[in-house]
Amino acid sequence: MPLCIEEDEREITLAEDVNDALERSGGVSKFQYISFGVIVSCICSGVFFGNSLVYFIKMPPLLCQTAINGPYSSFEVEVACNAELTTHFKADSDSIYTLDNWVSQLDLYCKSEF
Repeated sequence: MPLCIEEDEREITLAEDVNDALERSGGVSKFQYISFGVIVSCICSGVFFGNSLVYFIKMPPLLCQTAINGPYSSFEVEVACNAELTTHFKADSDSIYTLDNWVSQLDLYCKSEF
């Protein structure tokens, strides 16, 4: 019984292009097409949900009253949440930057960490 297997000498040639290399390796099977589709779908859905999380916590512009029954004017969040400077505040519903998200639904305007 021989200890090593003698191989016949073959000439090694490089593939001309990617298609030729795929055909030499056995081609692409149905499993590879299905796996590729599933992987790409998972990546796309993960990116969609990951990028949309920012909009759940986007802070809207606020309108504040500095006197009782006074006019509303635009202020930063730090000023609006200061009870000594303002009497009431609300989200600016006319602004294009106001979203109906978790901040407005759960009244998280003045929460430092949420």
